[in-house]
Amino acid sequence: MIERFFVFVKRAGVVCLSLIALHFLALWFIPQHYSLTFGLALIIFMFFFFSVFHYVLLRLGSQRSAALFVRFFMGLTAFKMLLLLFILTVYVLFNRQNALPFIVVFFVTYVSFSALEVIHSYQFLRKVSS
Repeated sequence: MIERFFVFVKRAGVVCLSLIALHFLALWFIPQHYSLTFGLALIIFMFFFFSVFHYVLLRLGSQRSAALFVRFFMGLTAFKMLLLLFILTVYVLFNRQNALPFIVVFFVTYVSFSALEVIHSYQFLRKVSS
């Protein structure tokens, strides 16, 4: 289980570094439209956030059946989505001038890390069920 988690962290680190590079490219090429100075912190937050939730998912799913793993995955994903939606809503309500860049960076990081988590969870589920 720990080996699978470290594989996820390595892959998530590559995604995180790619998103950071994309963030700095956006700051370099379109500074008049993209002035989100804490995009780096948001990307790093999402990296740790998804890593913690994926560890919990692997921990809960490794001792039980494949059907129960799917339930844990769906429940944790729904909880994670609601928690992140709450964070997004609070930020947009209190900081309207940077709302659009924040939403774009938030969306790109969420989709990237979610796709990685789904792929990694599918590989884990296939290994557990066989």
